[in-house]
Amino acid sequence: MATIGQLLLDRYHIERELARGGMAEVFLARDQRLDRPVAVKLLYAHLAGDPMFVERFRHEAKTAAGLAHPNVVEVYDFGDDQGRPLIVMEYVPGDSLADLLAREGALPIDEALAIVKPVLAALAHMHAKGLVHRDVKPANVLLPPERPVKLADFGIAQALADATVTHTGQVWGSVHFVAPERLTGARATPASDCYGVGIMLYRMLTGELPFEGDAQAAVVAQQLHSEPMPISQLRGDVPEWLEEVVARALVKDPARRYDSAATMLAAIEADELGHTVATAAVPVAGAARPRRAETVALEPGGAASAAGQPVRRTRPSYGAARVPAVPQSTPARRGLPRSEPVPRSVPLFWTGAILTGALLGALALGALYASGFLGGSGGNRVTVPNEIQTPAPSQPAAAVTTSSPTPQAVAAPAPTKPAAPTPTAVPPSPTVAPATVTPSPTATPSPSATVTVTPTRAPPTPRPEPASLRQRIIELRALLQAASFGGRATRDIEQIDRRLEMLERKLSDGKAKDARDDLRDIAQRVRDLASRNQIDRGVADQIVTRLDSLARDLPADD
Repeated sequence: MATIGQLLLDRYHIERELARGGMAEVFLARDQRLDRPVAVKLLYAHLAGDPMFVERFRHEAKTAAGLAHPNVVEVYDFGDDQGRPLIVMEYVPGDSLADLLAREGALPIDEALAIVKPVLAALAHMHAKGLVHRDVKPANVLLPPERPVKLADFGIAQALADATVTHTGQVWGSVHFVAPERLTGARATPASDCYGVGIMLYRMLTGELPFEGDAQAAVVAQQLHSEPMPISQLRGDVPEWLEEVVARALVKDPARRYDSAATMLAAIEADELGHTVATAAVPVAGAARPRRAETVALEPGGAASAAGQPVRRTRPSYGAARVPAVPQSTPARRGLPRSEPVPRSVPLFWTGAILTGALLGALALGALYASGFLGGSGGNRVTVPNEIQTPAPSQPAAAVTTSSPTPQAVAAPAPTKPAAPTPTAVPPSPTVAPATVTPSPTATPSPSATVTVTPTRAPPTPRPEPASLRQRIIELRALLQAASFGGRATRDIEQIDRRLEMLERKLSDGKAKDARDDLRDIAQRVRDLASRNQIDRGVADQIVTRLDSLARDLPADD
């Protein structure tokens, strides 16, 4: 473990610890050559001997160093000190978005947008370079005061060509923010990052996560099968267009989501221009981040006015203007910094043309009404609805019998006439009744024959469908990945995951006995990992319970 006062690479003097993660610790240090504060990320000593972790660490440094963007944490240096790899990065003072949400819950709408847009800008830059982040979550969004939002932690970012969930044998990331397709072994795409942004935006707007549970297994199951509660049921002042943006980002099918962060950002900006967001305009790029009443520092994230857009740190009540209004000509340029433009879906020129056409159409429509072509005053147009509505049954009857003497005459014959028709109606009814009764007995034997056939088909032994069994194995694999988010027992979990994948094939081939033996062996290996504290014990217990249940439900061998 590094110590305070230690000098790394004969250059970086450690001052204090900033944070600890699953695979590294981060220190505030001073670059003695350039006399500036830096953040030094140092791989844990017990992982420094693992080639896979060292390669992942080196990959993070190279990935971040190749992303020159104002909303991405900058990497200054990479090296090895006494066998421990380290990354020297830009120091971003302040809180992370996770800290802010834990402290304050739901955010004002303009503040949430001012945070999420820079994050999308940074991701759009990554996606344009053929990279996916794969770990978008509030802890990786840094919100420094007086400076632009920053996106951090590119340790699991991966090229699109090989961004599969099993690249290292496990799903890296937080289970609450991982896209459903990644939990089932599908390839990570920019749409997977958009899903993480959608979860994060849902959390900022409502103060809650869309999928929660007492155990990670419950969260995994919800990510795969459940729909989130609509935002409007949790908070009433979120505009409909913004709720639709979040809903599209959280669609289970990645093909129906936003295909990139640039597309999602453009949708937000296009809607924001045409709607009042219960707030004043967001500050333009380059403005300084206003300080909050409390002193806060936020971590990486980026703004749509990407490079320099600050986040409003004061918290007035919802609906109040929180940021000084920008002149009317400015909102058209809100968004990515000029170095990273995102094309708008509707240019201003065409917007003016559409409005002009709509105005001319309205004038023409008014002229048609005035001339009577659209039913303004034509007599025929008025009488037709009257004729349709007049046939009320009660009023016509009253109109026919309006003469005063007729009601008295009708009351007298009424008792005599009903008595006469009843005897005449009785004789024909019995004659018809026997005719209808005689064919019915002939029809009764046929249903009895069908009834005797159905009992023979009734007693099939209930068995789980193969598709259901495979789905349970998929959920087991996802739960196994959830147990490994701490970064431990990587090779063991990778081997178990491969065995579960082979087990799916055995079930498809009808080899139930072999599958049952594999399930028992896998359950024992999971118990062993839990006993050595290499995976979460609670998740391990859930995995073993599901493995035992699956073994009991397997069909008997033929």
